[in-house]
Amino acid sequence: MSADLPDETPGFDLGAPPATAAATPYRVLARKYRPQNFTDLIGQEAMVRTLSNAFASGRIAQAY
Repeated sequence: MSADLPDETPGFDLGAPPATAAATPYRVLARKYRPQNFTDLIGQEAMVRTLSNAFASGRIAQAY
């Protein structure tokens, strides 16, 4: 059967594999898309207020 196929079967060339970013370490999606500042917390006014008050009072609880 392979003798019936041309050397290059059209439609099966996927090209070169995508380049991998060796310099970029793997990160879990939750960390990758985690808000970096309070302006990124859209719709979370209560959370922003609670955290802002904790920072202002100097009473920052441990979080995991």
